[in-house]
Amino acid sequence: MQQEQPPQKEKTEPTKSYWDRINLDRSDIIAMIALAVSLIGTLVAVRETSILQQQQEVAMAQKSASVLPYMSTNLNLSYKNDSLLTVTFSMANDGIGPAFLADLQLYYDSVAVDADELADQVHSLHPELRIFNRQSNMMTDGVIPAGKEILIFELTVDISNIPLALLDEIGDKFMVTMCYCNVYGDCWKYQDNDWAIPTESCGEEVRKLVQ
Repeated sequence: MQQEQPPQKEKTEPTKSYWDRINLDRSDIIAMIALAVSLIGTLVAVRETSILQQQQEVAMAQKSASVLPYMSTNLNLSYKNDSLLTVTFSMANDGIGPAFLADLQLYYDSVAVDADELADQVHSLHPELRIFNRQSNMMTDGVIPAGKEILIFELTVDISNIPLALLDEIGDKFMVTMCYCNVYGDCWKYQDNDWAIPTESCGEEVRKLVQ
């Protein structure tokens, strides 16, 4: 009778490590480390560039603020006696840097008018007034130093038998618009009541001045 052979145990492969299973050699590992180092370096460079740009923006803002012009206008009514009124209208740079001015335009009752024609314009709307041009400034562009005030016009009005309400109405109708820039080319459009709105540029006149 044939004797049965005992069952043989199956041979099992030895357990491989993680690195053995993914079949990486030393050169692959070195390449991966180099890639990781390169990626980290790129991230650091991007971060440093962002910080540098922020610092440059802050520095430029501080630099611009150190030469910031601020234009304003002033209407003044001065009574000489019971029958004469002097009306003066001026602009001033109340900032700390020069203002490169362009496109200065005077208005009366929303109509554009030159300073030397202002008396005629007012009289055409108010024939009962005797009004005279005493001084006028035809300036439309130029450089206004910090702290400088410039007269735009001066009128003398005969107010004999003229109601005060009419004088207030006349004063409310004067307006001026202008555009001005600082030395770095940052520009603003001036609106009435000393309100300035940032704008990209002020035209060819200012570009020539700031270059």
